[in-house]
Amino acid sequence: YNLEAEWRNTFSGIREMDRNDLFEKAKDDILDDIAALHKSTPLEWETLLQENLWEKIHPKVVDDIYLGAAECTTSSNFNTKVDIALKDWTDDKLPQISINV
Repeated sequence: YNLEAEWRNTFSGIREMDRNDLFEKAKDDILDDIAALHKSTPLEWETLLQENLWEKIHPKVVDDIYLGAAECTTSSNFNTKVDIALKDWTDDKLPQISINV
């Protein structure tokens, strides 16, 4: 009963769906997305992915990593700081950002 009451209060304008209804809805949404992808050429799809990925990562890459390392006085310190920051970020955050894009 608690879950039903929570559903009614949280999603008051949406009808309740059982597990089978949710599965069918998700399946239809995925099939619609796949059909939409077939209308795009591989080059359009790749360009869209690149643009969306750059939009998500450029604040970190430019502002935090590059500009943060630009304060270094020597090129070797700059390279070291960039390498460490990129390694930490790509191991930790980049995979999830890529999946979200």
